[in-house]
Amino acid sequence: MEQLYNTFRLKLSLTPMDYVREFHDRINWSNRLICIMGQKGVGKSTMILQHIKKFDNL
Repeated sequence: MEQLYNTFRLKLSLTPMDYVREFHDRINWSNRLICIMGQKGVGKSTMILQHIKKFDNL
């Protein structure tokens, strides 16, 4: 389990914050379930990691 946490922390530290998609502001992040659909490689995971890095205290 500790290996998983370390991988997550590493991914989070390497996430760039210089560009955040404008779509980020249109998502209601207070919902319990959010579905983000799109093609491979368009930045879905990066947007979620940016949100975590910006708004969550980990």
